[in-house]
Amino acid sequence: MSNNTWSLVPHPPGVNLVTGKWIFRHKFHADGSLDRYKARWLLRGFTQCLDIDYYDTFNPVVKPAIVCTVLSLALSLRTGRFISSILAVHRRPDGLFLSQPQYILDVFECAGMSDCKPCSTPVDTHAKLSALAGDLLSDATHYRSLTGALQYLIFTRLDIPYGVLQVCLHMHAPRDPHLSAVK
Repeated sequence: MSNNTWSLVPHPPGVNLVTGKWIFRHKFHADGSLDRYKARWLLRGFTQCLDIDYYDTFNPVVKPAIVCTVLSLALSLRTGRFISSILAVHRRPDGLFLSQPQYILDVFECAGMSDCKPCSTPVDTHAKLSALAGDLLSDATHYRSLTGALQYLIFTRLDIPYGVLQVCLHMHAPRDPHLSAVK
């Protein structure tokens, strides 16, 4: 308040107050020395009620339409160097063909699957993953990294969205069978 970042206002009657908490972090240089202190205010949104406290939600995701727009713009501006480092773009008479061969190889290597064999259907569409079967992963970071990487492949691999959706449903508490499904 002393630096005029915010000001206190009276609590309006009949309004649900959303509480929050401070999150403090230390950022370090590559050599381990302290770079800076960071703080952010995290709201406890779970205390809100739909159609009372809010009417719509926002989730910052990249939608296929946005990707197509950016690619069209980049190609029209002849900035193919940037695109070719992410995508392999092949011009055809009927449009563009996009693929991500190097990115796919990098994901396979990260998953320890460099020697895997291709299959026509990457996921069993009849089996459902249980939220409680198997042991919890001791460190979910690897699982979340792999599923996040798979989400980027959805744009050029139209055969994997269903499987990626299934594994993304368990990112909050991934278990051994979920990691097997990712692989």
